[in-house]
Amino acid sequence: MISISLTLRERYSLCCLLHQEGKPLVLNVVRRVEQELVSNPLDYDVALSFCIICRARNKEYLPITGVADFNKLSAQLIFGADSPAIQESRVTTVQCLSGTGSLRVGGEFLAKHYHQRNIYLPKPTWGNHPKVFTLAGLTVQTYRYYAPATRGLDFQGLMEDLGAAPSGSVILLHACAHNPTGVDPTAEQWEEIRKLIRSKALLPFFDSAYQASFFTCN
Repeated sequence: MISISLTLRERYSLCCLLHQEGKPLVLNVVRRVEQELVSNPLDYDVALSFCIICRARNKEYLPITGVADFNKLSAQLIFGADSPAIQESRVTTVQCLSGTGSLRVGGEFLAKHYHQRNIYLPKPTWGNHPKVFTLAGLTVQTYRYYAPATRGLDFQGLMEDLGAAPSGSVILLHACAHNPTGVDPTAEQWEEIRKLIRSKALLPFFDSAYQASFFTCN
């Protein structure tokens, strides 16, 4: 820790200026620039981003697991607010840096703490998936997913490949709007996939990235 004495007796610690009371000091120039950017945005995305940033008025570091309210609402979005898993405190949520960062953290967690190192990816899948999981320490395998002849799901091939996967293997599934094909299982097919995963004691790993696009298009 490096301490300096200024007029307001701020403290410099971990790259943050703090008042004597230990509260973060936000320079006036920072607040002025924020207001200018919000008032005269370059585009909608910039305005939205800075509105979100400006809400964090004290600029304090986030907790290591992220914003508590964000985590809570994210879990409710995925599982449903009335989910028994949430009500029974069986859900743990950690905020990570972007979708790619979340995949990397999840992959490294499995490589370090899970007994199976095999992860099965749909063929094809998002181009970064193989790289992310390989660098995280997992062994990447594939399962059939897309049928070019029908431009649809190769459901039979998918079920055969998952059925042949060793017990406990990690199975990556796109929650919706499969990237890059846009082909998703039907509700009935999802139920069959769920039954197979449960009977084989496989571990589903969902990459849920395009909910807004999915609901907009459907």
